[in-house]
Amino acid sequence: MKRLIQWVRQILAQKKSARISFNDMFATFKEILDLNNQTLDLIANANDMLSGDYIFDRHFIDTFCQEAAEMVHELIYKLQIIAPHKYDELTESFQRIESEINQVLTGRLVSPVDDYILPYEQITRALIEAVGGKNAHLAEIKSVLGLQTPAGFAITTTAYFAFLEENDLNAAINETVQSWQEEEINLEQASKKIRELILAGLVPKQLKKEIEAAIEQISTPTPDDPDKIQLFAVRSSAVGEDGEHSFAGQYQSEMNLPREEIIDAYKKVLASTYCERAMEYRRHRGIREKEIAMAVACQPVIDAKASGVLYTYDPIKPEAETMLVSSAWGLGEQIVSGAVIADHFTIERR
Repeated sequence: MKRLIQWVRQILAQKKSARISFNDMFATFKEILDLNNQTLDLIANANDMLSGDYIFDRHFIDTFCQEAAEMVHELIYKLQIIAPHKYDELTESFQRIESEINQVLTGRLVSPVDDYILPYEQITRALIEAVGGKNAHLAEIKSVLGLQTPAGFAITTTAYFAFLEENDLNAAINETVQSWQEEEINLEQASKKIRELILAGLVPKQLKKEIEAAIEQISTPTPDDPDKIQLFAVRSSAVGEDGEHSFAGQYQSEMNLPREEIIDAYKKVLASTYCERAMEYRRHRGIREKEIAMAVACQPVIDAKASGVLYTYDPIKPEAETMLVSSAWGLGEQIVSGAVIADHFTIERR
């Protein structure tokens, strides 16, 4: 009751400047309460539909989102009437959220985080749409399994979208992909044009600054050779990679890089999103281009004596309850590329 009296006093104090009668203002306040209750009822109804006892289609989802947006928009408008300019930030937040929802409804990926950079210590599988499968799995190897893992960080899909926006590339990419799909240009031409556009783009200043700071965080000088130049790996971690679809070997990774080459390597990995193999694979699998987003993994390169690739199930005999390790001397890149003949070891899963 005290809060209501305080609110009434504030309204009366604004009466002259707002030029709206107290009766009209109180009526508007009641409309706000009513709109709030209607919105909550709409959300409760949607939650009931999600219980599994009802069948709903795309039309229901579209209608729900439209009705909810209209109610919230009207509610914010009426708040502005009784308190002009007090809720300007609320309007901006509503527009941002509505835009993100519309992108989801059209099938376009939306990153669940605002961060450009996420260190592996902060990554879980729940962030896979922000960091991609490779980053998420590498992070959980350490945080969940407790195994030794090189330090690292993810350059998120938020950064990818920011790069495209900064260089005004979305429309050009969409037009080029559409021309290829309609057979106005061939795959080689489409891939070359898009990759050149990305490579010519500028990394946003804030993103570049955060990448450089993150590199500094994971840099560890060699104790017995402090003058030795530390090298880094910049690897693809696209949404969907290491997941339901197999993009293995299709995207680009850059190895053995000094820190001053990492920004250019980042652009090369982004450009590989539209390499010929990946574009053809997506078309063959029915994956729409707007469902694609590229996150990137960055880690220091380990001066390994031997490396290997672990298959947690034998790809030839998955029912055998065994794991398969392919290993060779030196870095693992040669194993993945098939440049060396690897040794193979079969390990019991239990």
